[in-house]
Amino acid sequence: MPQISISPAGLPVQLSEATTGRAARRSPGYYHANVRPRTPVTLWRHTLWELFKLIAITAIALVVIIAFAAGVRWVAEGKLGALELLRFSALASVPMLAYALPFAAGFGATLTFHRMAQDNEVSAAHAGGMSHSTVFVPAIAAGLTLATALAVLNEQIIPRFLRNMEEMVTEDLTKVMLAGINAGQAVDLGRTKVFADGAIEQHPELNEAVAATGAIKWLRMSNFFALLENDRGETTGMASAQEAHIFVYPTETTVSSGASAETTRGEAVVLLVSGVAETNGRYARFDEHSLPRIAIPYAFSDDPKFLTFGELRALREYPERMHFVETRRRTLIESLARLQTSRRIQTQLRDNGRIALLTPEGGRLVLRAADITFDEPSQGFIIEPTSGNGAILIDELAPEGTGRDPVVNREARAAVLRLGATRSGAPGPIPVANIPGLPLELELTDVSTGPGSAAGDRKRVVLTGLALPGDPYTEMLTMSPDELIALDTQIRGEGQSREARDLERRIERLGREITSKQHERAAMAISCLVMVLCGAVTALRLGASGTASTPLAVYLWSFFPALGSIVSIASGQRLVHDEGVIGLLALWGGVLGLAVYTLMVYRAVKRH
Repeated sequence: MPQISISPAGLPVQLSEATTGRAARRSPGYYHANVRPRTPVTLWRHTLWELFKLIAITAIALVVIIAFAAGVRWVAEGKLGALELLRFSALASVPMLAYALPFAAGFGATLTFHRMAQDNEVSAAHAGGMSHSTVFVPAIAAGLTLATALAVLNEQIIPRFLRNMEEMVTEDLTKVMLAGINAGQAVDLGRTKVFADGAIEQHPELNEAVAATGAIKWLRMSNFFALLENDRGETTGMASAQEAHIFVYPTETTVSSGASAETTRGEAVVLLVSGVAETNGRYARFDEHSLPRIAIPYAFSDDPKFLTFGELRALREYPERMHFVETRRRTLIESLARLQTSRRIQTQLRDNGRIALLTPEGGRLVLRAADITFDEPSQGFIIEPTSGNGAILIDELAPEGTGRDPVVNREARAAVLRLGATRSGAPGPIPVANIPGLPLELELTDVSTGPGSAAGDRKRVVLTGLALPGDPYTEMLTMSPDELIALDTQIRGEGQSREARDLERRIERLGREITSKQHERAAMAISCLVMVLCGAVTALRLGASGTASTPLAVYLWSFFPALGSIVSIASGQRLVHDEGVIGLLALWGGVLGLAVYTLMVYRAVKRH
């Protein structure tokens, strides 16, 4: 069958069957038409070297400037010194690559391909039979390499560096309290605002009782005043005291089965001595009183941006690792525990005629009475005396080895049992962190003891630090948030409680935040690839046509679309966090728009 070849002059020549054998292969025209050009390894190697060299120089310059600017703020606030600024800037250089690397890649690609167009290297490559896609292979390879590197940085390396940066500028509770109070300022501790005339720090080892509870920090304040607020910032109560003590404890995250416990936060107990408290319009004087426990988050572990890819995945299953979820989980546990404890106490007394409680020393306290009713004004249970002698019988069984009588019998004319009361009466300011479960307080009036007791008759006796056997609070500590929400609906039977709804909304918001962070990291990595291609094709299109002669003018044609892509990713991430998956359209829309723009410029290059 005849074949068509190209003569050395460039004209087509029809060859016969006889000339298609060895003689035809000796013809120069045969090789010109049928032998494919070799892979342009030299051109690719030279282009890749220029690309990575310019990208590295640009990235280093951007990172140094941005990292130094990030540290100046903390120097101005007095949290960093000169040497610490250098260390902080070195740590910040790695996270800043997330934003510097895409723009450096686009700028490096623009300079490289603009020079190739100006030196007619691209024209020579085309004359040698290379296609446009072949010329852009180095840009594609560089873009894929940088995108992969940025993906690894975003998911594994940058979060760890962010934690180290945050640790350098995050102050602990004692420093904040001492600096704020001694400067005459109010200190915000989450839902509690604290005022005092002065504060001093003491070592827990100076007091054996305090050291025994495991406290790692101890602050003493004089003329103390506190405002309690809810999630909406509304004041729900206040307390003032002549003296206050803050004890700080390291705590471990309590998570459901299958998750490892991690020390991710602390807990503060505020103990007030000799003061007045107000809640819901009711005032009460006290000798000792504890405010609600304050969760102290470690800032570098309570934000998804500090978590790696694997940690973000685990966070969906165990959201209680975040302090703002764990705080709401504890609030729901306390609400459910109070409800279940109330029902158990009422059931025990009405079915058996008695209530068995545990004492702080490990003994037991048995109350025999007729009935029990909840009293709204006093926020406690009124225990009604037996019909026989009109008294409430109390048998206290002391634990063995205490040297006390094994059984102490008492009678009282009136008794009030309160839930959530704190331990008091111990010598010195003893915190309540070592009391397991939901503590109870029993107030007895007109008390008489059995014969032989040295206590004698007393007008009022308050027993604190009591607990219900099989305390529901302790049982629910190991339950996951989903299990607690389901239990809340099951127990109440009339829809979810406010605490359960608050926890559920916060978990949903955390889920949206995780999704937004994962997609943001992926979009930033892919945008790095698109920016390299955009800079390359734009430089080739404008540099070869002479529309823009300088590299900077050429780069502006790709810089502004790239900037719009980054802005779209950032705004889309915020939208996903607030609204959900609808924000993914904005997050990925910027990357898609930049890719479409790059494709349009590439088609113009091929056409001309």
